[in-house]
Amino acid sequence: MRLHDWAVLFCGVFLVFALKQDMEHELHEAMTRRQIFYNQVLDHAVMDAAWNMVISDDGTLFEYPRKEVVKRFYDSVYLGAGVMENPYKKQELSQMIPVLIIMENDGFYTVVNEDGSGEKISYEKKYGEWKVIYQVNGLVQVEQESTGFYQMGTYEEVAPLISEPEWESFDSYEAERRKVIVDSLTNSINETMNEKNRIARKTGAVYQFRFPVIKKEEWYRTIDHPGVFAVFQGYPFALSDNRYERIAVAGARLVKQ
Repeated sequence: MRLHDWAVLFCGVFLVFALKQDMEHELHEAMTRRQIFYNQVLDHAVMDAAWNMVISDDGTLFEYPRKEVVKRFYDSVYLGAGVMENPYKKQELSQMIPVLIIMENDGFYTVVNEDGSGEKISYEKKYGEWKVIYQVNGLVQVEQESTGFYQMGTYEEVAPLISEPEWESFDSYEAERRKVIVDSLTNSINETMNEKNRIARKTGAVYQFRFPVIKKEEWYRTIDHPGVFAVFQGYPFALSDNRYERIAVAGARLVKQ
C-alpha cells in the first residue's frame, strides 16, 4: 500500500476509535445523570412517607396511618418519576420495589402491596422460657411463657431476669439487640425477595432480585429509630445492560415534648 493509503486507513481506524470512546463517554454521562435523578426520586419518596411517622424526644412513636405512609411513598415515586398518569409505567416502577419496610419501635411491616397490607414482625428472640422483644428505642420487653409474667423497661431494669451470656453486660446486650433487629429485617427481606423471584420465574421474567449489600454501620444507622426502608432494584438504563439499584432510608419525624 502507498503511504497515502496507509494514512487514510489510519485516519479511518482512529476516527472509529474516537467515535466509540465518545459514545461510551456520552452513555456514561447519561447513566450518571439518570442515576442521580432516580436517587433523588427514591430519597424524596421515603422522606415523604416517613413524614407521617412522628416520634417524641423520649423515643415514643405516636399512632400513625400506616396505609397513608405507604400511599405517600408510592405517590411520591410516581410523581417524581413523572409517570403518575401512566398506569403501565406505574406498574413497571412498582415491580422494581421488591421491599418496602415500615419500621416501628417493637417490630416492622414488610409491605407487599400498595394497599399497605402486611404482617407485623417483632424483633424477637427466645432464651429458654423467656421471650424477648427488643426495641429500636433501647427498651426491651420480656415475657416468661410458663407464668405469663411480663415486664418492659431498660436493660438495667430487665437484666436481672435473664441469665444469658449475651446479657452479662450492657455492651454485650446492645450488640445482641442490634443483631436480633438486623437478623429479623434481613430474614424478612430475603423471604420477600425469594417469593417475588419465584412468582417472576413463573411469568418468564429474566431479572432476579438479590439481597442488597449493606454494611454493618449502615444497618446500625437504619435501626436507630422508626422509619421507612425501601429497596429499588432492577430498573434498566436505556441503551445499556446495567440495572439501577438503590437503598433509601428515612427516619420518623422528631417532635420535642
